[in-house]
Amino acid sequence: GTKPVLCEKDNKIFFSAPYSMKMTSNSAAPITLSQQFTEQKLKRDTKYRISFMLKMDNVKPLKPGGGVTLNLVDCQNNFFPKSPWPAGTADWTRMSFDFKTAKKPPRKNSGVEIKMLSCTGTVWVDNVSVEEITE
Repeated sequence: GTKPVLCEKDNKIFFSAPYSMKMTSNSAAPITLSQQFTEQKLKRDTKYRISFMLKMDNVKPLKPGGGVTLNLVDCQNNFFPKSPWPAGTADWTRMSFDFKTAKKPPRKNSGVEIKMLSCTGTVWVDNVSVEEITE
């Protein structure tokens, strides 16, 4: 049998052309859409805002706390929002979180992960952005 496609570009449903990233889950197995920081590492001890557009269709937690989350991998995992994680059905919604990087160096695999954890349904993600907050 063929494995189902869990993560793919979607050029029919998107917030900004030409496409969004679509994640589909039919089990409790985690699905992760990730982007590692390669060239441009985050500065130490610095405030950032991470944002993205999220659309959900019939996202059902399979246990309490299941849903969609963003993990900013710095020198540790940083999950946003803290809880509860988004679930259900929703049109495009801007998700935005502020955080401050640690003083110690990041992991080699630092970056951004958007995850479906312990839930079923379909999620679209678009316009992921990480910006330094200058005050």
